[in-house]
Amino acid sequence: MESPDPAERKWACVAVSNLIQNDPSTRRLLQGKNIVGALITRLSDSEEEVVVEAGGALR
Repeated sequence: MESPDPAERKWACVAVSNLIQNDPSTRRLLQGKNIVGALITRLSDSEEEVVVEAGGALR
């Protein structure tokens, strides 16, 4: 989610969203790695698509 490429940041947010939604054990693992903090950081990204996907992952 920290790539200089906005497309990579966007798809990282999409992937995290899918992992969080589909598997409770993966959700707990990612929460332990501060994924919520990383997604919150992406809410101030310069690219709108990244912001949208980060917000979606946080829902």
